[in-house]
Formats: sequence, structure tokens, C-alpha cells
Amino acid sequence: MYYMLYIDVRTCHVAYAHHNISQELRQQNALLLETKVLLEEELTGLHAKLETLGDTQAENAAFSVRVESLEAEINEEELRMQELLQHNVQLEMSKDSK
Repeated sequence: MYYMLYIDVRTCHVAYAHHNISQELRQQNALLLETKVLLEEELTGLHAKLETLGDTQAENAAFSVRVESLEAEINEEELRMQELLQHNVQLEMSKDSK
């Protein structure tokens, strides 16, 4: 009889431990699922930022090309202006010498 009582008590302890472990595992699983959802949302946001960054980088490259083109135009216009000023000076000098 003592042996049977020992087995019943042991069975109760095992069942109680199993219940506690199962409950802990369910809680951990719920926490992991919550974490997964949060990480997926964060990943989606990062993908959107990355796409925007790619678009912005393409725009920056296009603007850089445009700026270089405008700088070249400015340099050409400055040279043209210097040539015209020199031509004006020459015309003034030839006008004065006549």
C-alpha cells in the first residue's frame, strides 16, 4: 500500500510539473509570436525606408549631373563674357585712336 501511495504522489508531482512546464511553454510561445509580429512590422518599415533611400540616391545622382552641367554652362558664359569685354576694350581703344 505504501508503494501505491508513493506512485500516486509521484504521478501527481509529474502531472503538476507537466502542467507548469506546458503553461510556461505556452507563455513563451505567445511572447515569441508577439516578438515575431513586432520584428516583421519593423522589417516592413525598414524595407520602405530602404526603397525611399534608393529613390533619393537616384534623385541625388540626377541632381549632381544637372549641377555639373550648370557649372559647365556658367564657366562657358564667364569665358564668353571675358571675350566680349576684351572685344569691347579693343573697340574702345580703336575708336579712341581714330
